[in-house]
Amino acid sequence: MGDSPIRPFAFLRYDIPMQMRLELFVADLEKSRDFYVRILGFEVESADPRGYTRLRRGDAAIALNPVERIPSSHPSRQAPGAAVGLGHEISLVVEEIERYYKAVTDHGGEIAEPLKERPWGSRDFCLHDPDGNYIRITS
Repeated sequence: MGDSPIRPFAFLRYDIPMQMRLELFVADLEKSRDFYVRILGFEVESADPRGYTRLRRGDAAIALNPVERIPSSHPSRQAPGAAVGLGHEISLVVEEIERYYKAVTDHGGEIAEPLKERPWGSRDFCLHDPDGNYIRITS
C-alpha cells in the first residue's frame, strides 16, 4: 500500500465517458425552479406532472424533485425539520464571472459571500438556494 498510487477498480476504464446530474429533493418546487431559472439562468429541459423537473445550463444539469417523493426507505431521507445542505457544496463554473455576478444580483440573488479572489487563483461568490444548499459560483 504505502507509496502505491490510488487506482480505480480493475474493471473501470478512464475512457468511459461520464456526466454528472445533481438531483435535489426540494421543499417548494416552484420556489426552487424560480431560483435556478430566474437567478442562476438555467432552462427547464423537461417537467412531468408529478413535479420531476430537469434543468440545464450548458453542461450543468440539475434535477428537482418534491421532497415528498423520497421513499421512506431512501438513504438520503431526512427527518422533518432537519437542516438541509450540510456536508456538501454545489460548485458551478462560469466564464466571465464579473458579468455573471452582476446578472445574479440584478435578478435578486441574495449573496452569502461576495465576489472575491481566492489564494489558489480563482474568483468566486456564494449564495444559498431556497432549501439552504450552499452554491459556489467560480471561474
